[in-house]
Amino acid sequence: MQYSRTLVTSVAVLVAVPICVELLISYIKSEPYSLVRSGAVLAGVAAVLVIVVALRSLARQLRLLLEFSLLVFGFVTTVAGVYTIVSEPRDIDVVGMTVCGLGLLITALAGYSIYVDRSGAEFYFATVETAMSRTSQRFADGGHEVLLTTFPSYQPNDNEVAELCRAATDTGDLHFAGYYVDGRCRFSVDVLDDDALNRFFRGSDRTIRRAVYERAGRQLSWTMARLNSYLRRMDGGILIRTVLDVEQGALYYYWIDKNVYLTGVTMDQSKVLDTDDKLRRLANAIGYLPHGGTLGLPLGPRIPQVVQEDG
Repeated sequence: MQYSRTLVTSVAVLVAVPICVELLISYIKSEPYSLVRSGAVLAGVAAVLVIVVALRSLARQLRLLLEFSLLVFGFVTTVAGVYTIVSEPRDIDVVGMTVCGLGLLITALAGYSIYVDRSGAEFYFATVETAMSRTSQRFADGGHEVLLTTFPSYQPNDNEVAELCRAATDTGDLHFAGYYVDGRCRFSVDVLDDDALNRFFRGSDRTIRRAVYERAGRQLSWTMARLNSYLRRMDGGILIRTVLDVEQGALYYYWIDKNVYLTGVTMDQSKVLDTDDKLRRLANAIGYLPHGGTLGLPLGPRIPQVVQEDG
């Protein structure tokens, strides 16, 4: 039924538009109604409808199709500019140079966009930034060594959050935690240097692994922002918890407040659920995080509040 209505509407538009356009042109120019012009408009409208239908059927390849179209358009524009420079009088060389330059720009941008999209480099480039200075402190907590790494964006009011994360990290489950504001890591805590985790490092460098986890947290900000743009249609709000359960352990994302989130890593596959529960409680301690109404918490804006223990 819906398809039939869409088909009827499309046919009606296809017929009505050229008739109305030609009537308007005839009235403005005080000329007889032209079937030739009406037919040309009809052909244009039909072509647009065909393109729309094609794009709808190729929705998954829409971005790539548009990029290739821009690439072809840029190439054709460049050729047209070169032809203008070579064949036309010298007084319009400036026009030819402008057209050629515009074509080269479009071609370069479209080609770069295709490369970034198809190679997966978009995900990489989204979080590239200059090397950040960092300060590390080691603590002996609960019989294991905890490394606290702070970055230039670290603030004095982050101390309590850092203490909560330090207390949560453990060689048995949560091996790494990062705290991010505005897509930048304020600090991270981990127990990666502990000998109890040697089985997870078969020759790999722990410093590199630590840097990979920190960067993965920045990439999650970029990824969640794009997922949220699609999830708005569900009227369920934004993503507040995401678990990337991989072959060996899991990577966690917990939304705390606007532009504030917590990440965590466990390398032990048998501890994925336990670590998830620990991070849930940690996120609640850091800020106000709803639980789908199961605890009677009101929906709406989340107001961050740090839990402070008396005494």
